[in-house]
Amino acid sequence: MFSLSYKGKQGRIVRWGMFIPSAVLAIYGSYCGFLGFYGSNLLAEDRKGWVKFLYEKFATIDLDMIDFSLDITPRLLIMVGVAIVSVAFLAYLCFSNARTSEFLITTEDEMRKVAWPTFQELVDSSCVVIIAIIIMGAFLFVADISLAKMLQWLFYRH
Repeated sequence: MFSLSYKGKQGRIVRWGMFIPSAVLAIYGSYCGFLGFYGSNLLAEDRKGWVKFLYEKFATIDLDMIDFSLDITPRLLIMVGVAIVSVAFLAYLCFSNARTSEFLITTEDEMRKVAWPTFQELVDSSCVVIIAIIIMGAFLFVADISLAKMLQWLFYRH
């Protein structure tokens, strides 16, 4: 799959950095869909066709070594299919689609040009921002209290 990627040697870090979190979110979304799937409690007498065949042949997978049992249900198969399709689509977007790949390659090139601050510059800038936030918060607090008192004096004096 990755040997067929568009400009495979360029933008590897950003492509994988885009693919892995997106794939994790897609798998998590499929898991949430599995848990909230409507009609998940199919009774044995309601099973027909391929669902009945699945329950008869592959209804439960038991792994005795780790004390694990998995019931193969239609909702499980649907959500595994959704997860596989979404991860495959994300892989296509991140590695084979020309437009997306060009964007990610350009993003990585631009990130290499960024002048990253030193630790001391980061600390100094953070201190300036924190002090500015405290001053603005104090100013807005005083302005709010002053305006509230002034409006109360103007409109509610007897």
